[in-house]
Amino acid sequence: TAFTDIPHTYQDDPAFGNTFTITVTVADNDAPAVTATGTTTVTVNNLAPVAGSILLSNIGPIDEGDTISISGSYTDTGSRDTHAVLITWGDGQTTSASVNSMTRTYTATHKYLDDKPDGSHSNSNTIVVTVTDDDGDTGSSSTSITINNVAPIVSIEPDPTTPTAFTDVFLTSVVIEPGAGDVPTLDYAWEAFKNGVSIATGSAATFSFSRGAVTGTDAFEVRLNVTDDDTGTDSEFVSLFVLTEFPDVFVPVNQPALPAGVEKAIVF
Repeated sequence: TAFTDIPHTYQDDPAFGNTFTITVTVADNDAPAVTATGTTTVTVNNLAPVAGSILLSNIGPIDEGDTISISGSYTDTGSRDTHAVLITWGDGQTTSASVNSMTRTYTATHKYLDDKPDGSHSNSNTIVVTVTDDDGDTGSSSTSITINNVAPIVSIEPDPTTPTAFTDVFLTSVVIEPGAGDVPTLDYAWEAFKNGVSIATGSAATFSFSRGAVTGTDAFEVRLNVTDDDTGTDSEFVSLFVLTEFPDVFVPVNQPALPAGVEKAIVF
């Protein structure tokens, strides 16, 4: 007597090793039954998961400082396998995704603090999704997104920590920089002018200079140029009027009259 074609699906490989023991027990119809047993082994290898395409909430380009979300799915022949999903964002950051083990899908969110600081105005970042099963086998997929550099926005203001006197002027910069990674590398270039002639320069976030002897017809301007590590730049050019001991800032309409190219006045 023989038997054949008894199907069985192995939903996972063994927890230890890669073989299962198959035991067959045959019993006759006597009472009590007489039994006989036979065994064999079968090798069941783990199969790696397969990562599907990555879906982007914004296909780009995006600006530095922006946040992007991704989602996707994966498959695995081993229906009992569990999985972890790791995202490499292409900017040196790696994070774990949120995984739904029932639907075998994942989601993740990331903020790009900077484009690559290589002096270019934009860069392509490769996003890699790696799915790892509980046996250590992996599957991956990738896509790319372009990150644009964003130039800083610059404003010259009175330095609140050091009041300006009639002779000595103390100023500070207010910089809006969307790329947080750019902030430590910002380059400051100050220049003060008296009657159109340069009288002082500086390269820090704050700036001071002496007006020296002043007549009623002397005109003073200050220019600040700020550049990030990808050559994004902004500047401001202001007139100075040292009249009182309390600083004020305004963008005048008709008062006082400003030289060509001057954006605002700072009145002390």
